[in-house]
Amino acid sequence: CRSVGLYRQSAAVAAAFSPDGSLLAVAYAPDVITLWEPISSLLLATLAQPLEPNDVISYLGFPGDGGTLLAHSARGVFCLSLLTSHLLWAYQAQGVIAAAADPASSAALIAIALATPAAPRAA
Repeated sequence: CRSVGLYRQSAAVAAAFSPDGSLLAVAYAPDVITLWEPISSLLLATLAQPLEPNDVISYLGFPGDGGTLLAHSARGVFCLSLLTSHLLWAYQAQGVIAAAADPASSAALIAIALATPAAPRAA
């Protein structure tokens, strides 16, 4: 292990490298994302995405363009601009299962559990 990092004594819950390897994003419980220069271990930016109580960021991914960061928790999906450090868009849901960013394009896949309809009642 070349280096070990902590951020305010929080547990790291997700991490991802940018497609070109020049950035490392690390999410810390519950709602902080840090951006690091991996060779020097220099902290470049700290982003916060307020979440609902008992929710934690559980995934980070860089779509292929490298200018955005995709993150998700159990209750939402977020796309952050790395250029401005601002939230570009967000989607709230009660059952985010998984997400994946395509490193070769700007595409992303998001899996969300939908409520199952109630069974019809017998007459």
